[in-house]
Amino acid sequence: MLVPTGTDFSQYHKYGCLWVPATPSTRGYLKFYFDDRQIGVTFYWNYYNPNDVSTYPAAPPVNGSTAMSGMDWRHMLLILGTGTRQPMTVQSVSVWQASGANNLTE
Repeated sequence: MLVPTGTDFSQYHKYGCLWVPATPSTRGYLKFYFDDRQIGVTFYWNYYNPNDVSTYPAAPPVNGSTAMSGMDWRHMLLILGTGTRQPMTVQSVSVWQASGANNLTE
């Protein structure tokens, strides 16, 4: 995601990502934040049920398709990085969820 022009990277900044999983009745979405303000557009996807061939993901991840829903049932992990020529110092990371409903129980 692109940050605002003139951002002073000698200071700490807050990055955020709101991930809301898709359900059979609602689309899932991602919203990205920088210093508590949404940046970029909201990315939406449709519900994907791995046991239902009719909802099989379309690739590549296209806004409004089922491709990103694989995150919902796989519970993807968080990766922080900038590349080899852009060092980053992380002060803290917080991850939370509104509910433990539908969590995997393996």
